[in-house]
Amino acid sequence: MVYLLQTENSVAFCRTLNELYLALSNRPVTTAILHTADDFDTLRHLAAISQNRFIECNTDEKNPIERIALPTTITETVCLQNSENSIAFDLTKFVQTGEWAVSALNGFCSAKNDIELCNLLAGGALAYPVARWFESSHENVVIAARQNYVKRFYSRYWYDAEQTFLPQCWLEHFEDRYFHEREKRRKASLPEGYEKFLFKQIDMGW
Repeated sequence: MVYLLQTENSVAFCRTLNELYLALSNRPVTTAILHTADDFDTLRHLAAISQNRFIECNTDEKNPIERIALPTTITETVCLQNSENSIAFDLTKFVQTGEWAVSALNGFCSAKNDIELCNLLAGGALAYPVARWFESSHENVVIAARQNYVKRFYSRYWYDAEQTFLPQCWLEHFEDRYFHEREKRRKASLPEGYEKFLFKQIDMGW
């Protein structure tokens, strides 16, 4: 598994957790998003999409976001910044006032800091986790993680073929005990019309 750590001012493609932790500790701003994948080609595609979102959703005329020129091929760890004004500083020397909302294909949770996030990733229990840093309360972070998990669930599985079995109550974290069986069923037989539905999602911009 390889990692993409992205802020509005920086992009870091990391091969190992040690390299990821260095990128986390030296990111130019606390707010960031982390993607994981099996290869850098996938992460480069995600980085380009995320960068467009950062730029096109920015409404601060005094602080425009500059586009980062991404490498055409990535084979090793690469860390890039888009402005001389975005000077990285050591976040380990400062008190972080938010948390990571973590969603995976098989559940969700939160991480209080960068070390806890790396420990979660090292445990290997999360399937393709995505993490986003929120400067918010713990409760809001957990809600965000849960919402993103549900969104990813129904983007992956046909709506009437699988259920999350999430109870309608407060949960700090959730692990899908049926994930592996669910994946076997998904690979064995995708419901008729599922591929057509995916193309329709794309056409409608979902």
